[in-house]
Amino acid sequence: SPCKDFSCLAIDKHCNNVLDCEDNSDEGPFCELKGCDSLDCSYRCRMTQEGARCYCPPGKQPAGTTCVDANECALDGACDQICQNTPGSFKCSCVPGYQPIPPSSCVAMNVPSTEPATLIFANSIDIQHTHLNGTFINKISTHETLAIDFDHRNRTICWVAHSQSNKTVKIRSNLKCVNIDRMSDPWDLPQPDLFSYSSVNQIAYDWA
Repeated sequence: SPCKDFSCLAIDKHCNNVLDCEDNSDEGPFCELKGCDSLDCSYRCRMTQEGARCYCPPGKQPAGTTCVDANECALDGACDQICQNTPGSFKCSCVPGYQPIPPSSCVAMNVPSTEPATLIFANSIDIQHTHLNGTFINKISTHETLAIDFDHRNRTICWVAHSQSNKTVKIRSNLKCVNIDRMSDPWDLPQPDLFSYSSVNQIAYDWA
């Protein structure tokens, strides 16, 4: 139920002998009225500036004068990933590869857990794999890599490789992949039928 300035305030905060609205509109002579006597709320009732209002315990929501289960999962941001509504409450869980952080968050799991985080980046001449402190691990020579993505499950980097162009050689682009543990042994993926890789500037791996 709103305050007079249209800010929201829980019904049980009205007429509780505490000034909760910034404009103090949650307390006043209306609190002495007997409107709740005839409303017959199944849980509890409070007077507000708009009249008597029923309210419910946590996990329930009003349906007229009765209380029904509230679907917390219908609220945006209730859980990071998976939300399961339960009577009077809800449960959050995570998809495989993530671990739950109560009450509602999920964080990615490092697999294997003992392997330190590393960085993969591309520039105009190669793709490099390094530790976060800048220590070099390995690399593969490329030319003008404009699109790159990483398949974590298969430990594979894929990128669009553009062949060097000149007046006699037609530009040719390929989608290449390489295992990050064997970056000296890349392979090509088939050319698509409906478009050319030469027009691709970004790629995204479909994890599903």
